[in-house]
Amino acid sequence: MLLGELLVVEEHLWAIAPGDWIPPGEPSAPDEGHPLPDAPAPDPEAVRIIKQLLEEPEFLRTFFQPVVSLAEGRVIGYEALTRGPSGTVLESPRVLFSLARRAGLLLELDRLSRLLAVRRAAGLVPPDDLLFLNVASVAPLLRVTVTPPAGATPSTPGMAAAEAGAPAACPRDALYLDELKAELRHPAVLELSEEDPSLRDPLLAPILPALRAKGWQFSLDDFGVAFSGLASLVELQPEWLKLDRVLVKGLASDPRRRRFLATLVEGARRAGINVVAEQVETLDELAVLLAENVAFAQGYVLAPPAPVPPSLSPEAMELLTKYQRP
Repeated sequence: MLLGELLVVEEHLWAIAPGDWIPPGEPSAPDEGHPLPDAPAPDPEAVRIIKQLLEEPEFLRTFFQPVVSLAEGRVIGYEALTRGPSGTVLESPRVLFSLARRAGLLLELDRLSRLLAVRRAAGLVPPDDLLFLNVASVAPLLRVTVTPPAGATPSTPGMAAAEAGAPAACPRDALYLDELKAELRHPAVLELSEEDPSLRDPLLAPILPALRAKGWQFSLDDFGVAFSGLASLVELQPEWLKLDRVLVKGLASDPRRRRFLATLVEGARRAGINVVAEQVETLDELAVLLAENVAFAQGYVLAPPAPVPPSLSPEAMELLTKYQRP
């Protein structure tokens, strides 16, 4: 029923969809579910469609894209990516999540997407592999009253801010992470987008130690898109740093871009941060990443996102084998 209704209102959805939409499956398509900036007032048709998707989650599809260790030439984890119904404008995660924001249902869709990803990964992703899960906004963590964990003292990380009235020590489960953890069968990384303005809130960094104590790792995603990236990197000290396409494209032909990448990678290595080059689309780009000792990569040249975790392409495997370090 939902798919038929979507096809009927397709022309209308195209009219209110973001203008820079690229069909999923195409190189440079924005795979992550991070929404565009705030749009105009909610469109009633979009509200109705998003609500139906929440009620009929079988139309929300989960794709998995490998994150590859370039040094070892093997997959170490998968990013879970949400797609709307096939053959519709909502197939694009960029459009899907932007419309959810307009409907006032972004957080509900975001929560459901992670839950579906965890459930579907259970039978598809090897249990020791990392599962990278997108977070559309961390704003809910900044609007709650918190209770310090049992045994917490003023020396507990984050407690100083808590004593000053900030939600630092043990945030209420505003993102339903405990619910997610109960079903999780993999070590997990929460991807925080550099495009999320909430990352710049000073209350966020003191919250993260309590979440890390529960087993969560963090990635700063889309690094290179916003001007505040370095500040977020310093404040949040994520375990992972995902470089946006803007820092990867042109590496093979631009020596200055390559030198900048090498400096960034070395700085992250010294800080104990794992660097992942995202949206790697060509073998030439992959070769530069290998030559510059970038530790991890993800992109269409390695493997496109797919409902069943895909194997690495033969061409990429050949190049990885050539550069493999003992």
